[in-house]
Amino acid sequence: MRRLLPATATSAEINAASLARNPSPGSATPAVRSESPLPSASRKRRQATTAACGPCRKRKSRCDGQRPSCSACMGRDTNCEYETKVTETHSQALKRKFNELQDRQSVHEEVFNILKGRPEKDAIEVLKRIRQGVDPTTIVRHVTCGNVLLQLSLVPEARYRYEFPYETEMPVFLTRGDNPYLESEMYEYALRTSAEPKQLKVLPTPAREESHSQSRTQSPDPDTDVDQHLAPYWKPYHAAEIIDPNFDEVRPSRWTQVCNDDGLMRKLIQSYLLYECSWLAPFHKDYFLRDMADERHRFCSAFLVNAVLASGCVYYKDVEYRGEHWNPKFIGYQFLAEARRLFDIESEVERPHILPSDPLGPQKLKEWECHQLTTIQACVLLNLTYNCNGSDAIGWRYTARALDMAREIGLFDGAGEYWDRHTQCVRTYTAWSLYLYQGTHRYHCFRAPVIKDPPQSRLPDPNQYPEWYGELWVRYPLGLPRTPTHHGLVWKARADLLTICIEYANLAFKESASAPVEELPICQILEFYDKLMRWREELPEPLTPKKIVMPNHLKLHMYYNLILVNILQPVVHDRVGGGDLSPSHWPLLPSHRSSPRDAYLDAKIHFDTALRLYYLRHGFEVPDCFMGQFLHSLTRLTVDAIKEDPTSPFVEDWRSTVLLTAKGVYEQSKSIYVMRALLQVQIGLMTPRDVERLKSFARVEKAQEIHAPLEEPIRSNWPTYTVGHEHGAENLTRQLGNLSLGPANSSSSAARSGRPETY
Repeated sequence: MRRLLPATATSAEINAASLARNPSPGSATPAVRSESPLPSASRKRRQATTAACGPCRKRKSRCDGQRPSCSACMGRDTNCEYETKVTETHSQALKRKFNELQDRQSVHEEVFNILKGRPEKDAIEVLKRIRQGVDPTTIVRHVTCGNVLLQLSLVPEARYRYEFPYETEMPVFLTRGDNPYLESEMYEYALRTSAEPKQLKVLPTPAREESHSQSRTQSPDPDTDVDQHLAPYWKPYHAAEIIDPNFDEVRPSRWTQVCNDDGLMRKLIQSYLLYECSWLAPFHKDYFLRDMADERHRFCSAFLVNAVLASGCVYYKDVEYRGEHWNPKFIGYQFLAEARRLFDIESEVERPHILPSDPLGPQKLKEWECHQLTTIQACVLLNLTYNCNGSDAIGWRYTARALDMAREIGLFDGAGEYWDRHTQCVRTYTAWSLYLYQGTHRYHCFRAPVIKDPPQSRLPDPNQYPEWYGELWVRYPLGLPRTPTHHGLVWKARADLLTICIEYANLAFKESASAPVEELPICQILEFYDKLMRWREELPEPLTPKKIVMPNHLKLHMYYNLILVNILQPVVHDRVGGGDLSPSHWPLLPSHRSSPRDAYLDAKIHFDTALRLYYLRHGFEVPDCFMGQFLHSLTRLTVDAIKEDPTSPFVEDWRSTVLLTAKGVYEQSKSIYVMRALLQVQIGLMTPRDVERLKSFARVEKAQEIHAPLEEPIRSNWPTYTVGHEHGAENLTRQLGNLSLGPANSSSSAARSGRPETY
């Protein structure tokens, strides 16, 4: 049959309708009034909101759906929470939650059926995992994918510990009875994971005797113990993964033109946050991830995302060509190139010119300042990446620009009344990150900090306001409950420690690196000594020597002891006064303090011990640019000790330390280019026989791995990690120029290495 079509209007009807809509000025035909008049063109149609937030639904008020906080909640300063995901309606969210509950119920039913139907031996193993806190989904997957006893008994890297090279035991000179790090829980568990625990001759203390008696009566098993805090003591940190709900919604491909593989880029971001966030991250993790997931440009930008991805390529082990920052095939090279391109654009955005009559003027100014915040954060990240590439002299330019932008927006000034609490939190976090980074960088270059005074906005107490810092949660293998890294405690303790360093640098160093270091009077040195001791005494319990276990906890203690060695060195060497404590000469120092000489010797022992504990538990495989500071400083201390007393009974223990630090630099050099340069300096300090030992212990397959020339020049202003402040700053670039390395001339290089006679 013929298909029926709608009737077409006649030309007369069309003309009449046209006149009715648009009557001509001279026409007498009256305009036909529509029963539903069209809205005015000047009136904007309100954009429909997918789902309102919880507080607006309770108030029955209009919500604009902005995330993480809508305008109404920001105006009322209330906590804005959404029950829906970004693109969900409330009905879709209810359906999703219903499906999740059904899936969860079915998983629990499967676990119940496993317990009911499996043999008793298998059921006991499953029950043991339930008591450990393993989630039901993991249990069902292990049971269904293979033999239950085989699958559930595998605990990745449990009871694993690294072994010292050359001398496998802890050196005797470190096992003093008052060494607090040998009383740590981490050291106790490290001894238990050894295949053949060594009986160390340690001077007894009441605390250690009590600890040893408990360890003999109670020996928890990571496979059976239900206490989740034990996982970090049994397994290295790199066996864990970061846990954050925002990762499910993050789509990095929306923020970069380099790559469209969201899975790979999530892993890059996770690697950066896992290994670097608690130590040097210049941005607030929670706000960054939340805005990145919501595709909001308040605390996230394309420049910042590309800078994070470029840095993440240093830490993610499965990236091809890692360590070759000059190689265009290396994806980190591509992210860095994109970040540099965006820097040229973002760093030149000018302050908006606001007219007094513009009602949107304050909002435009706020948006510009938020834009400057993310640009400042990304600039610091670029500098850190250039540090890893051995080009910190170039990377400092980005920090210098960040400091200029910080002054433009008054970042170091007090809190502004017109900022909401979220923006004020990010401003304060960024201000302190920038202040600490520039001060630390200048301290290690023996130069006065650019910003001398701390930001006016104080850091809150992480015990009272833990949400201000956010927490970094990790999960160890087999689905054990998530474990906190105490991010807020580490961040605040590090800030307090570095503030003391910056205060010292303000007094001791000049603007130019070539200027001589100012020798402080004895009273000022002892003031800094007292401040450092009070800092250690006020550490929260998770960061005390007894409880430390995470890499950043140990780095914090290594840093503290190294700073103490550097500051007390002039006193010990009698350049500004005697090394003995006399309250009549130094009334500012409390009488209960140890003498500066004793504190100096203790700090060297504790520094060595903390670094060894770091290796025992976590190893040196994970890239960490700042570890070079600790590794080579300990090398200098040890090499000088051997030179001063070559007949000491501890020479073999000292040689073990040199081999351990050289092994660490070698492991780091596989991923971080500047470590390859530092490795050459390290080889120059070693004898040819020790170099051969290193090849054996570090499993160096080819001599070229440690003797090969560098593919790219080093452009570094950092000194070669010398211990002490009075020797000046011979930077890494000039130090490399003094070396001529090869398998046959390592010993001659040691003579030209320029190491100090004493430290």
